[in-house]
Amino acid sequence: MMIAPEAALSGTDHAEQDGPMLQKISFMLIGALVLAAYAVPYLVLPSVETWHGSFLFWTLVGVFVIILNVLATSDFDGDTK
Repeated sequence: MMIAPEAALSGTDHAEQDGPMLQKISFMLIGALVLAAYAVPYLVLPSVETWHGSFLFWTLVGVFVIILNVLATSDFDGDTK
């Protein structure tokens, strides 16, 4: 029994569809983190007398944004069609 070429390629079609969804989620999370980077130090941490709380929060947000940028741009292939 032979498998049609279209059926063999159908598995890659699903993987290609996951890329744009991952990018969309990553960009939405980046937007939420940017908003949180402004809001949290002023709304949640105003009672902290030193800057250490905000600095730690901004450092963690920066690391998460870098990770999300890598995930969001991992599917970019540079080919223009």
